[in-house]
Amino acid sequence: LHAAEPIALFHFWREVGARMHIADIPSSGEEFERYNLDYERTHFRPNPGSQRVAAATTRMFAGWAGSLRGLVPPIIACLMDDPLRRALELPEPAPTLRRTVAAALRLRGHLGQTFSPRSRPNLRTTARHRSYPCGYAIETLGPPEPPGAPQE
Repeated sequence: LHAAEPIALFHFWREVGARMHIADIPSSGEEFERYNLDYERTHFRPNPGSQRVAAATTRMFAGWAGSLRGLVPPIIACLMDDPLRRALELPEPAPTLRRTVAAALRLRGHLGQTFSPRSRPNLRTTARHRSYPCGYAIETLGPPEPPGAPQE
């Protein structure tokens, strides 16, 4: 991220929270980071519902990857921080793979800036989405419950 982007993201999400009438929103990025880390330590635990969402999301990305679908789960694990990865009970990726994925993302960013800088945003709001080619009803979104799963 550009140096100004984390600050802008903080102010954006702080405003979203204020409009949702959420009380006690931290007033600075540093205070928010402390709050976030404390929240993770207190609340990030393995949870069957979260694991189903993560598995469904991984299957969706793997479906787009064609013959490279086997690489998707370890790459997704590389993109997560350790508290999230542990809460989802995903295996720890090899350090070499983590470094390779980080380098590939940096290279992609550099190549994108060098060879095809955008003059306007590339928004996908009007494109057809592969996930829901026939549309969707918001109340039906999410991974299916496995047979015999307890209701949360």
